[in-house]
Amino acid sequence: MTLHYLDGLSVLQVAAAMGLSDGAVKYHLHVGRKRLAGLLPDNEDGRG
Repeated sequence: MTLHYLDGLSVLQVAAAMGLSDGAVKYHLHVGRKRLAGLLPDNEDGRG
């Protein structure tokens, strides 16, 4: 997640850097976002 969201790498760049398929990177990003959503409080503006 750090490489993609903080360092700005594309899914394909993350895949190459980590030795994964682009599908695997997408899967891990999805799981990571889902886990973070469960940890963050709900906001009235719908972001979180």
